[in-house]
Amino acid sequence: MFLSLKISTSRQGFYDIRDGLDELVTAQGIQSGAGNGICVAYTPDCDAAVVVTSSVDPLVHADIIDDFRRMVPSRADYGYGNHSSEGFDVAAAHTKSALLGCQATIPVKGGRVALGDSEGVYLVDFIGGKERAVYLKYI
Repeated sequence: MFLSLKISTSRQGFYDIRDGLDELVTAQGIQSGAGNGICVAYTPDCDAAVVVTSSVDPLVHADIIDDFRRMVPSRADYGYGNHSSEGFDVAAAHTKSALLGCQATIPVKGGRVALGDSEGVYLVDFIGGKERAVYLKYI
């Protein structure tokens, strides 16, 4: 089964996609009776990422965004930014996306997403103010 999520982002940051994963796994389990497998979450956006990280405190997400700003600062001397109407913020966002990755694989056990008590699955938008897609596939 395949599910496509559309997420409107307002800013750089983390956007929880756990409900979509749960919906997909529940629907798949009902249809097939399957209880174990994997769910793949993928974004086709090269300036965003999909990650599994802490869900306990939103300040963790702000810290990660701040860390990435320091590690990969927006700057005018990116070759891509100098030759694109999108600007140099997008060039830095592409690098951040490449470092985190555009997909995550999440185990499914007993018909439930098998994450730790303090884990969540997130779309990370490094630009903000866009319509994003996340594709979910249960195998």
